[in-house]
Amino acid sequence: MAEYNAGDEGYDKEHDTDDYDDHDDHHPGAKYKVIYGTKYDDNLHGTYKDEIFFAGKGNDKVYGYGGDDILFGQKGNDYLSGGNGYDKIYGGKGDDYLDGGNGDDKLSGDEGYDNLFGGKGDDNLSGGKGDDKLYGGDGRDELHGGKGDDNLWGGDGKDKLYGGDGRDELRGGNGDDDLSGGDGKDKLWGNDGQDTLSGGNGDDNLWGGDGKDSLYGNDGDDYLDGGNGEDYLSGGDGKDTLYGGDGRDSLYGGNGRDSLYGGDGKDVLYGNDGDDHLRGGKGADTLTGGDGKDTFYVDKWDTVTDYKYGYDVIVEIA
Repeated sequence: MAEYNAGDEGYDKEHDTDDYDDHDDHHPGAKYKVIYGTKYDDNLHGTYKDEIFFAGKGNDKVYGYGGDDILFGQKGNDYLSGGNGYDKIYGGKGDDYLDGGNGDDKLSGDEGYDNLFGGKGDDNLSGGKGDDKLYGGDGRDELHGGKGDDNLWGGDGKDKLYGGDGRDELRGGNGDDDLSGGDGKDKLWGNDGQDTLSGGNGDDNLWGGDGKDSLYGNDGDDYLDGGNGEDYLSGGDGKDTLYGGDGRDSLYGGNGRDSLYGGDGKDVLYGNDGDDHLRGGKGADTLTGGDGKDTFYVDKWDTVTDYKYGYDVIVEIA
């Protein structure tokens, strides 16, 4: 294993950055110290200055330390750590571990099964191809799973999570988060905060958690659970199952043969199109079936607004 520091004679050199913006949305616009790895397994260390690292072939370890650094893992299974500063880290080919550290960082796993950690700051993480794991950490982060079956954790802060293609799992964490599953059979957890969850295409499972949440199943046969708080649930297209949970919830089945359960609290249920099943649960609930042959499960506290005699069914619950 070869080990190099940014100050090693003959190894690093000043180099204009105009040729190194292939991965970047913009180049740094100033001279950076450029550090190159070898075909072996290298340990590359930066300084408090701004540096660019090209790790090369091999399973490398790169440490940016201070400064606004740019790290390219290239080939091999690499460990890339930005340290302090506003860093940009690109894994390249291989199964890589990317750690943004402190600062507002941009991390891209590229190809392979990668692990990305944003750390402190408002970070942007992109898994790329492969089954990746993304951790936003503290701050207002944006996470994109990309292609593959990915796992995304927002962490603390107001985060945005996008699953992309594949069977993804998204967890918002603390804060008011935005979660979008994308294509595939996804699982979304809002956790704490006032969250917005969208399943996208596929048969998805959505859990709002604590807080005043909005859940959208979109296409597919979806399962939506609002959890605690005053939640809004919309099944969209498909045969959906909606649970309001605790609180004064609003449930909309959408198109398809849906099942709606209000749970505890004074809830409002709309079946919309299709032959739906509506059950208010505890509390004085309002049930509207909409189009289709609907079945209402009610107690003495509930109100059915559009019962069609001889067509709809009412089941009285003690």
